Amino acid sequence: MKPWVLVIILVGALAGDWIFQRIMPGMIWLAPVTIIVAGMLSRDMSKSLPLLAVAALVADLFSGFPFGIVACILYATLGTIAFVKTRINFRDRALPFLLVFGYLFSFEFFAFLCLYVIIR
Repeated sequence: MKPWVLVIILVGALAGDWIFQRIMPGMIWLAPVTIIVAGMLSRDMSKSLPLLAVAALVADLFSGFPFGIVACILYATLGTIAFVKTRINFRDRALPFLLVFGYLFSFEFFAFLCLYVIIR
């Protein structure tokens, strides 16, 4: 995925998440899931990681949680994606395979976020 396409998709997701939070405060899901899917579909993780890290910080600003919590959880999820991508090639897989792994990585993000809410 080219960087400018990734920027347009992430800005759209962040704007959609911001609008969604005006309707239901505290509900974040569009921007983190988009960042996770963009991390899964990136050709070279080392090139797209700085952009995804900045997008995670921006998503964290609008999350409603204390600053740094959502970004750290997204960084942990992106680290898991980078580790799994060294073992499994996501580029040549069928859509059900991508959906299952996208669901698992999204579940990891929301499980850590729920763990933070429970512990806090």
